[in-house]
Order: sequence, then C-alpha cells, then structure tokens
Amino acid sequence: MKKKFNAEIDSIIKQIMLKEGHLPKPFARIRKLIPQFKSKQIRSRWNEKLDPNLCHDPLNEHEQFFINQWVSTQKKEISWVRLRHDLNIRFNKFRSENSLKNYWYSEQRRLSRQTARVRPSNKLAISYLLNY
Repeated sequence: MKKKFNAEIDSIIKQIMLKEGHLPKPFARIRKLIPQFKSKQIRSRWNEKLDPNLCHDPLNEHEQFFINQWVSTQKKEISWVRLRHDLNIRFNKFRSENSLKNYWYSEQRRLSRQTARVRPSNKLAISYLLNY
C-alpha cells in the first residue's frame, strides 16, 4: 500500500528543513522522525511541494514563451535544472523542475494532437463530409 503524506508530516518536514536544511543530509535526519518514508521521498516532497520559495501559480504567457524558446535552443538533452535557474533569473519565480516538465510535455501532447487533426487524410474525410 502506498504511503501518503499528510498535513502533520508536511509540518514536520517544513519545521526541520527551515531549521536544519542547511546542514548535511537533512532528509536522512527527517527520515529518523518519519521512518515510513524514504529520504528520497522526503526530498522530493520538499523540492516539489513544500519549499516556501516555490511559486505554485500557473505559468503566465511570458513564462510559457520563454520555456518554449529555451527548450528549442537546446541541442541535446533538456536540463530542467538549468531551465529552472534561467526562469528564476528572468522572472524571479522559483518553479519546481516537475512543474516545468509537466508544462513542456503537456504542451507537446497538445501540439501533437493539433497536428494529427490537420493531416491530409483527415482533410479528405472532412471535405467528403462537407460535400455529402
């Protein structure tokens, strides 16, 4: 059965990270208090949801445009850490890597669905239906 975070556990993580987050291995220390979660799960929870520096607002048009331009200039793999850093410098909003990935891949799916609708075979079917 998958363990779920709750408000009490989130509170423990926040308190300790704000006090001891600058010390080595803070997630291992937190794990000693909440052993039902692995250090990696605690780290992920902090980095994706609980860090008070994170901006949870939806991406605005300028940020979306910046992300699309930034990714299109990448020659090899996308470095989400670098994108997050550049976005933070440009817009002064600290986003989670996961939120950036979610935006990018959902945008790619949306664009792929749009192009699938406009394929030549679809145009023939549409013209046939219109002339019927």
